[in-house]
Amino acid sequence: MRRGLLWCGILAIALVGHAAAQEVHCTAKGKATQKVAGPHGLEGWTIDDALPDSSYGDECFSGVLVIARNGHVIRRRKAGPILWHWIFWDDGKQLAIEEGPLHFGMACVLEDLKSGRPVATHDCYHMLPKDVPEWVKALEPM
Repeated sequence: MRRGLLWCGILAIALVGHAAAQEVHCTAKGKATQKVAGPHGLEGWTIDDALPDSSYGDECFSGVLVIARNGHVIRRRKAGPILWHWIFWDDGKQLAIEEGPLHFGMACVLEDLKSGRPVATHDCYHMLPKDVPEWVKALEPM
């Protein structure tokens, strides 16, 4: 009887250890990034999380953009699927957002802050033309 219980305990520990090794752990899951100050009492930050069904393990990605005015959240926006860069635009009336998957695609979206509706979109994956809008240029890292 004791031997059977011992083997059951060993098996249970092995199964739990195997299951834990298979889980994706994003150490900063649900963690907010540093706040970015904007005009007129606006501030924004992203919320990091692991990508579901990916093999990126402990790597976290920004998936939600939160915008607040004077300390009160006014918008939460889910990215599609990763939010790579974002800035306040047009004196805080708009958000310029660069989002997309891990590979082979990137969209730049200019949104109205108040309504959340897209004002303009641009393919930011391919080489940018010289006459690209200023808000797209502002999103691109130097």
